[in-house]
Amino acid sequence: NHLNSLSIPKEKRKACYNIALGYNNMLYFDLSISYSLEGISCEWEDDYLLKELHQVIATNHLDLNNYQLAEEYYNKSLRYNGGVKNISANDYNIIGEITRLNGNYNKSLEHFYEAIRLNKTLSDENALLMNYNNIGLVYLELGDFDSASFYLNSSLQKIDSLDSKIRRDAINISFGKLNYRLENYPQALEYFSKTIEVNLAYHPDKIELYRDAYKGIWQCQEKLGNILPAFEAFKKYQSYNSEIQN
Repeated sequence: NHLNSLSIPKEKRKACYNIALGYNNMLYFDLSISYSLEGISCEWEDDYLLKELHQVIATNHLDLNNYQLAEEYYNKSLRYNGGVKNISANDYNIIGEITRLNGNYNKSLEHFYEAIRLNKTLSDENALLMNYNNIGLVYLELGDFDSASFYLNSSLQKIDSLDSKIRRDAINISFGKLNYRLENYPQALEYFSKTIEVNLAYHPDKIELYRDAYKGIWQCQEKLGNILPAFEAFKKYQSYNSEIQN
């Protein structure tokens, strides 16, 4: 085949990368991982494609909910980022999110704080507002509501200063979760409802946002004793969650 006809390792590595990306997009995760590993094994000097190939493997494992392996391959990719601060900061933010999803909250905090440190040196306000939101969610999981509120409000301040509509819609979910944990169900319901009241067609994560919003609405309505609205929201939550799973 075409891949075997390539005699130059650099070209073969690039071909493996493109094939691996294609298979990931087609949801053939095992094949994507296999071609990524073949690209990594090519006898060629270290280059940026090594980072990309490790991250393709990590993405496949994220799609498969294999958070530990996703974290492992993202960490491996760090050594090939060339020491570029904004790339490193983004990597630490992603690894922090993976470890949060895996329930390793202390390690998650370490990665988010490193992302914040780097982004402060870069004065990257857009990146910082995401870091603050993410770290706020970690503190929420830990039950440290004061720290969660501090970082979520820090994120909101930057969102307002940048007038970032996309981020404002997402932060409503975070504040909904905070108020739900504080057992302030009417306020939580208000935040979750704000998300579904706007047109999210433009948003890259619209399905996830709708799922999280309807989950919050369902749980709040249930706590408030509103059984029928809770059931209607639950059905919407199930629909969006099934769309993500499929």
